[in-house]
Amino acid sequence: MTSSLRQKHLLYSDLAKTLGAGLSVNRALETLGRHDPGKRRDQFLSAIRLGLGDGLGIASSLRTHGGDATSPLEVNLLEAAEHGGQLPEGCQHLADYFLLQADTLQKIRSGFAYPLLVLHVAVLLPPLHLLFTDSVTAYLKASLIPLLVLYVFLGLAWFGIRALMKAAATSASIDSLFGLIPWIGKCRRSLALSRFAKVLQISLLSGRRVSSSFAEACAASGSGRVLDASRRIVPQIEMGNEIGPLLEKEAIFPAEFAHSMATAEHVGALDKETGRWAQWFQEEGSRAAASAAEWFPRLLFVLIAAFAGWKIISFYLGYFSQIQSLM
Repeated sequence: MTSSLRQKHLLYSDLAKTLGAGLSVNRALETLGRHDPGKRRDQFLSAIRLGLGDGLGIASSLRTHGGDATSPLEVNLLEAAEHGGQLPEGCQHLADYFLLQADTLQKIRSGFAYPLLVLHVAVLLPPLHLLFTDSVTAYLKASLIPLLVLYVFLGLAWFGIRALMKAAATSASIDSLFGLIPWIGKCRRSLALSRFAKVLQISLLSGRRVSSSFAEACAASGSGRVLDASRRIVPQIEMGNEIGPLLEKEAIFPAEFAHSMATAEHVGALDKETGRWAQWFQEEGSRAAASAAEWFPRLLFVLIAAFAGWKIISFYLGYFSQIQSLM
């Protein structure tokens, strides 16, 4: 998964460079296609080419022909950037997002290596005496079956978490559950608000209506809680109400952010303020991701060490019990 995240980082980074250099979309696709594309990059570029041939834009092309090459989060952010005439900025924001994901996942995996080694030792070592007192078959049953159960459990948990994370983009309740997880919740919230603020800035700079810009930013956030808040806020904005007081009523938006937005709205500087907050939320998300990458392996090690201690104590208690029964 880390490699696919890095491939997406490189893809959006290359697209941001080529479009930022003034190349047309077709020239940019031609330039990107000269490199060894890989399956996903080729699917991505082919989807855009097909869409352009049908008279569609980049976001609409990916939504129609992209399949599993892109997520709704990517398409929504690209659509907002395209409408605002800021495609290079939108692509670079996605490139930074996927790089952060890849780096964090790599650090967590590296941190998990030693705890997982201890776990395997804790499972494989205690029943080792069965090789001498019973048979190889008895040892394999006592050691490999628990590992197999563990692998199945971890696999199911992984797929379940991925499904829930996908659902959290549109479900406020599931998004709130992820918000309760230390570091992960803060990281998800900060990055979602960073996307929200960045897309809002892009839309405002394009001269679109504030209500339309706000709705588009919420859709691109990838957060069910932000999307849920938009259903209450957007109608109020269309009625002429100010953004700041509306944001203050929604728990997903920090109070400092709501206050800054209210002040910026009064002085006509919403575009500059949203840009500043987009950067701040991105940095806060990076700090939370770094903390998660540092502490989750440590917590796993504590749990595995406790499990290993229990297995060793259980082994010796059983061993001494056998000795006493023979005496």
